[in-house]
Amino acid sequence: FCGLHHISYHRGTMMLRCALLIGVSVVCVTGKQVSISNVKPRLSTTGDIVNAHDGTVRFFDGSWWMHAAEYGECYDPPHHGCEMSGPTRNTSCGFMPNHNISIWRSPDLSSGSWEKVGVAIQCALMPNCGILYRPHLVYNPNTQLYVLFWNYVNKEGAYAGDAVATSTSPAGPFALANILINTTFPTGDYDVFVDGDGQGYMIYSANHLMYLERLTRDYLHSTGVSANIPGGIAPPPPPP
Repeated sequence: FCGLHHISYHRGTMMLRCALLIGVSVVCVTGKQVSISNVKPRLSTTGDIVNAHDGTVRFFDGSWWMHAAEYGECYDPPHHGCEMSGPTRNTSCGFMPNHNISIWRSPDLSSGSWEKVGVAIQCALMPNCGILYRPHLVYNPNTQLYVLFWNYVNKEGAYAGDAVATSTSPAGPFALANILINTTFPTGDYDVFVDGDGQGYMIYSANHLMYLERLTRDYLHSTGVSANIPGGIAPPPPPP
């Protein structure tokens, strides 16, 4: 709930990547030491729990920006939980089109400092969006635009692909630029990497392998140039 999937500081020397952390202390560019916990909820400036999941936290222009999935209110049926099939699929928490990609800003990453700036993407306003996952924001130095990626499934529960939107500011507004990135394979979990020369890449899981795929100059499409990661081979089946 409170874990940070990806934190990075791009205009300096610090880069921190976190996943399922119990706790970590960081010294931000302000010189203030901040503890990030995975057992205590992250709080907003109003004292509420920050409803933000699966996203990225990046440092731009003196602030930390988080773009993450925000789930709407729902009633979770007993003994079912979050499921994508069966009689409760259309009522289970997390699997309805009433969630968004929200935008948060903090001066120092501390709990209680997160201010909700707005909403970048609304699933209900996208064509045939049933569930969206894993937002990733990067800055494209080639176009001088902020590029927001996410993957999603359609209203029938089938995989739909990866979409992308752009903005001139991390605060938005974001305009839908491509409803389906033409990756070589349907992507599972993924990340977006920008190299020092401005070249963008998607790294993703598919077919029990890891793939690295080069993006076009504007990051809105795949070039079709990809390679699997050595060692990313499916394990052998268990003995009978």
